[in-house]
Amino acid sequence: MSELFFLVFSLVAVVAAWRVVAAKHIIHAVLWLVVTFFSTACLFVMLEAEFLAAIQILVYAGAIIILYVFAIMLVNVKDLAPEAHFHHHRRLAKWLGVIIFAELGIVVLRHFIPLLAKGPLAAQQAEWGGNSEVIGRFLFTDFVLPFELVSIILLVSIIGAVVLAVNQERRA
Repeated sequence: MSELFFLVFSLVAVVAAWRVVAAKHIIHAVLWLVVTFFSTACLFVMLEAEFLAAIQILVYAGAIIILYVFAIMLVNVKDLAPEAHFHHHRRLAKWLGVIIFAELGIVVLRHFIPLLAKGPLAAQQAEWGGNSEVIGRFLFTDFVLPFELVSIILLVSIIGAVVLAVNQERRA
């Protein structure tokens, strides 16, 4: 039964992610992104990673989506030209998408499925404690540099968005 739920949630995540990319209106893309985040959170729950599921909903489906909505409100969407100048790149984009999707499938089949069968996270949980303790130890021991780099990149992007918004208001 759990395999059926896994297939349903993963199918919903993939279809919703495709709809994010294929949406004509940016608000529709954001709404499909919410569906993608929630189905990913459901997959985390099925993998017994409740902490990651809660973070997925609170941070991504909450804070990041609100950030996207504010960015959409700051940018005047009506002034943006429709995708008239991107038509000649569609064929290339479709082929690159197929190639990347095939590569992703190969990686999943060769690498992640045997790891899921072994259950390395379950072994680490038994040794170190609960879900959040394992994530905390990984983040602040093995992955402290990438963790800090991501926080700096997010800070720079927020400062850049504020500077762009202020400059746009001054021009108007």
